[in-house]
Amino acid sequence: MNAFIHPIVGMLRNTTGRVFLGAVLAGGGAVSTAQAHDGVDVHLDRHGVALEHRHWHPAIYEDRPASVWVEPAYNTLPGPRVWVEPVYRTVVDHIWREPVVQQNQTQVWVGPGYQDRQVEHHHHIRIERVFVPGHFETRIESVVVAPGHYEDVARQEAVSEGHWQSNDQQVPVTPGHYETRIQRVLVRDGLWEERPFIHIDGGIRR
Repeated sequence: MNAFIHPIVGMLRNTTGRVFLGAVLAGGGAVSTAQAHDGVDVHLDRHGVALEHRHWHPAIYEDRPASVWVEPAYNTLPGPRVWVEPVYRTVVDHIWREPVVQQNQTQVWVGPGYQDRQVEHHHHIRIERVFVPGHFETRIESVVVAPGHYEDVARQEAVSEGHWQSNDQQVPVTPGHYETRIQRVLVRDGLWEERPFIHIDGGIRR
């Protein structure tokens, strides 16, 4: 920066201006390089040289106490092994039942009489009227006991098998509670402050 400004400063006749400009540039350069919080911008126009000073204000944080809920803590202790019975559920099936038919045998008395019967005689079939004495006959009769129908049939279906299980216990170590913790809170963002510094037009003015 100094190498760039020196030729311009050399054109200025005011000795005080040259000394003051050099001091400002030297000081501004040192702050900008060492701390990176200040800076000097040089602007050239037909009126002369203008120096603008910038100052960086870092962000401001504040530590504030806050009440925070802490969940309870538990410790698992193994317990005795216990037998867990199997679990079943009832399932209903809608099924078709065939009709139930019963064969009933009945002894019936048949009185004597004549009947026409087929009789084979010399390889020929002929109808002859014969006398049949009275007798009992067994007759079979089909009786429907239950008609065909749909029926709901319940059955047991396994949900989970019987098994051994560890009866572990949860023992509280620390109960749930509120505690105060320090939290860092942003109060203000960092920002640059623009400060017009000096203007040189053959002399020096603030």
